[in-house]
Amino acid sequence: MEEDEIIEILGGRMVTLVLNHGQNVRLPQIPEAVFNFMIGGHRVINNWLAWRDYYNLGRPIAVDDIEALRDLIHSLTCMVLLGPRLAENLETVITNNLPE
Repeated sequence: MEEDEIIEILGGRMVTLVLNHGQNVRLPQIPEAVFNFMIGGHRVINNWLAWRDYYNLGRPIAVDDIEALRDLIHSLTCMVLLGPRLAENLETVITNNLPE
């Protein structure tokens, strides 16, 4: 995949995620397409963060949580990048394999 194609898919805008509660954790340069990625009508990162909110956990977010969030962002980035190719493959399968 060429750099131009990656930029086109991910978009040019980046989001910096800041988690506070005394820790000031910053996750910079998250592509907006990744930050806004939805499954079942829910933004994945927002949903993940909501379940790990200080008031739900009763504690500040842990280092393990930050590492899991970083891994989630990486996985979502891969899914966003694969999206157009998966759509092409699905269209090919539908077009070539449906009975007439």
